[in-house]
Amino acid sequence: MIPLTTPIGASPALGWPMATQPLAPHLAASFGPDRAVQAPEPGFSGRGQSITWPTHALNAQSPTDSIFASFGQHVVYERGQTPFAHDGPAARHLAPAPTRRRAPDPALTQTLLERRDADPGDIKPPVPTKGLGRDWAAQALTPARINRLTIGRRPGAMEVSTASLTLAGRQPERPVLLDGGWPGTGRPADTAPVLSHALRTPRSTVLPPDPEPNHLERRRRTYLSRADVGEAADGKPKLLPFEPFDDPRDVIRLSEDNGTFWRIDAGGEGGAAGLRIGPAWQGTLRIRLMGHFTGPVHPLRTLGDPRGILGLHRDRGLIGQLAIGHLITQPNQVDVGMDGLAVIMTLTFPNIDSLQERLAEATADTHLSLTLKFPHAAGAEPLDNDLDVAPAVSMDLPLTLDPGGRRVVRTRTRTIAFGDPAYDRVLASQAALDSDRDDTDEFRAAADRREYNSDSTMLLAFGQIDPVEDVFDVTYTAPAAVTFQRVPFAAPGTTQELELKLSPDTSLAQVSINAHTAVRLRLADLRVATAPEDAALSAGDTLIINLAVKEKVSLTLRVRVVAAPVIAPPASVYSVIETVETTARTRLHAPGSLPTRIEFPDLLQDLARGHVRRDALFVWHFATPAPINPEGNGDRRTDLIKLDRSGGGQLP
Repeated sequence: MIPLTTPIGASPALGWPMATQPLAPHLAASFGPDRAVQAPEPGFSGRGQSITWPTHALNAQSPTDSIFASFGQHVVYERGQTPFAHDGPAARHLAPAPTRRRAPDPALTQTLLERRDADPGDIKPPVPTKGLGRDWAAQALTPARINRLTIGRRPGAMEVSTASLTLAGRQPERPVLLDGGWPGTGRPADTAPVLSHALRTPRSTVLPPDPEPNHLERRRRTYLSRADVGEAADGKPKLLPFEPFDDPRDVIRLSEDNGTFWRIDAGGEGGAAGLRIGPAWQGTLRIRLMGHFTGPVHPLRTLGDPRGILGLHRDRGLIGQLAIGHLITQPNQVDVGMDGLAVIMTLTFPNIDSLQERLAEATADTHLSLTLKFPHAAGAEPLDNDLDVAPAVSMDLPLTLDPGGRRVVRTRTRTIAFGDPAYDRVLASQAALDSDRDDTDEFRAAADRREYNSDSTMLLAFGQIDPVEDVFDVTYTAPAAVTFQRVPFAAPGTTQELELKLSPDTSLAQVSINAHTAVRLRLADLRVATAPEDAALSAGDTLIINLAVKEKVSLTLRVRVVAAPVIAPPASVYSVIETVETTARTRLHAPGSLPTRIEFPDLLQDLARGHVRRDALFVWHFATPAPINPEGNGDRRTDLIKLDRSGGGQLP
């Protein structure tokens, strides 16, 4: 018993409340062959199905005037038990058979037929049409057989697959549509007998061999960088799938306009011991940089001097930051030297007595890290208004606390680095664009996304457009004045002026950026002038970016602030397997982990063209027991195993 005032949801198992009429109950589907498909060459799996119906044609005496083949598929699950009363809409997604079908308005079908008669195109009647009537080719006829292949589904998940015919009864001359503005789904329809069965996608095979090294857009296996090219068994070059290191390191990837690609890794001079600090530390860190590059004339991996691409020859070409818990300090002296082709950077930090006191109070849970920022990397020029150039190039090295005389378990920190092109293709996004013209030229502004979180980082650029290449013209470098406004979700007809808070004591209502220069700013740094301590943007708001370029040119970008994440985790599962002699162990197992950093192949051109590509890089550190023998643990091997969403595996 329920109160009379409580609405009762419609049952998901019932059809439309219509008058009973015969709707060809004999049109029941039946199964043909059903096979699991595993294709080793393309590396996917699926299930092939064959569905047949009795042949049936409609005529003027039929109670229906249209027939549509209908298919449905959903994962089988049950609604969980909740400890509180819950009233919600009918759970139609749990019904095994589709109900409450809709069909197009007959007038829409007639319009399509008249359009066909007006411009028949290549439609040629296969048989003479004399005596058959003008609509002979549009009479409904049930399909004899339909073959369907389901691919791309997660393996192992049980799903329900349905097949049926949707029958639309004959309507009066002026039928009343359910949704007047949507004639394609305007009238109720019924479902013929439904064929419902379980569907389970099998696991895929081993991922197929990699294509050529430059074709990352088709690659499904992992890789480290374009500079890490090895030689396959057949003698052809191939990209290495990952790179393990025996000490804690960090990795960045850069490229030059001449087609040269770099992979640069950084670690402590002397291995892990060079990144260990404690109460007796003397305030100096020595970092070793190794550069690997490949270009048009370097088909295989080659060691190179990375100082040029990192901009270390420039004044303030390196900014270091040491973090000991909440304390962040910068070196007062940076020396850059060479050891063969390796770059040795020596960072000397001031106030060593204070740092030693902090390290004496540190515990195993205290955060210790060294951040290296390269403001001139890849030819970037820092701005004068405290905005960061995008993309920012930096490295983060984990430091360890020297235990001193304390007894601890001996461990060794190792590193593995890799990228996943299949995940990179998911990270790409459409840019928010606006353009304007003066008497002769076109100007364009772009933000790297159309939607952001309230704490996201925005990449912003503008410039004059090269009419031939459709990218930013490098010869135009004049600045533009940028201001920000907020349209609150609660008051869509109003706007609020925003300020950019660059430091606790600096807030700017207007900033200046140069043309052909991408900058980065955090949306959390935008504040309302009347409430500078609180973040201004929240989910549902609209952010307006105004750029005053020239006297006759102004650009406006509008982006939405959303609550959902804008960076999706990868759909693959990664496992790091370490084998010592004859024993294999899983060191790391990560389903859906976010990348360590996101890089941009060509940010400025992508912003100008409205499609921003991103490359994700995973740099993982893991600890293993230190060997008793200083020479090592004998034969040691590290492998990366990847399973993608279709069950395909990258195996050792």
